Amino acid sequence: MFSLLTKKYEQEVRREYSLRFIFIVSLFLMGTSVTLLLSLVPFYYFSSLRANSLIEQLDTLKKNNSLNNDAQMLETVKNFKYMTSILAPELTDLPIRNKLLEIIDLKGVGISLNSLSWSKDPIPAGKFFIRGTAINRESLQKYIQTLQIEKTFTNVEFSRISYYTKDTNIDFSVSLNYKP
Repeated sequence: MFSLLTKKYEQEVRREYSLRFIFIVSLFLMGTSVTLLLSLVPFYYFSSLRANSLIEQLDTLKKNNSLNNDAQMLETVKNFKYMTSILAPELTDLPIRNKLLEIIDLKGVGISLNSLSWSKDPIPAGKFFIRGTAINRESLQKYIQTLQIEKTFTNVEFSRISYYTKDTNIDFSVSLNYKP
């Protein structure tokens, strides 16, 4: 190929071209890294703020959990007392209200009652229906045994199928025949 430049100028042009190429590539890499860094900093900052706020919320929940459970349990007892007091005028002959409160008192620590109802159907006594959730099998077994030991209930029936399906958070249903 025909060249108008001398060997010395040709080498100088190549060297200048390679320096400019290296400068542009390094400038591009620096710009890309600065842009990447600036785009990631807000995400890191906001995620660390969110993590700190979640840790604070968890700590406050741990501190206030016992107070909340006590308040919730007190509210539940008040609701049960209110519901049973509604039944009181109709149930003057049978001490059903006291039996309902006794069933609530017999439940252990690991038992939560979801519904409690009474049917007049074997007259003169009645039948109680209890639905609830047990924390584990042992607490459910203890509650059932406590109900069976109670002398005013002639028959304690519950489905054992749901009792064996889960280890924790066991939903149960119990029916009790009441003997006055």
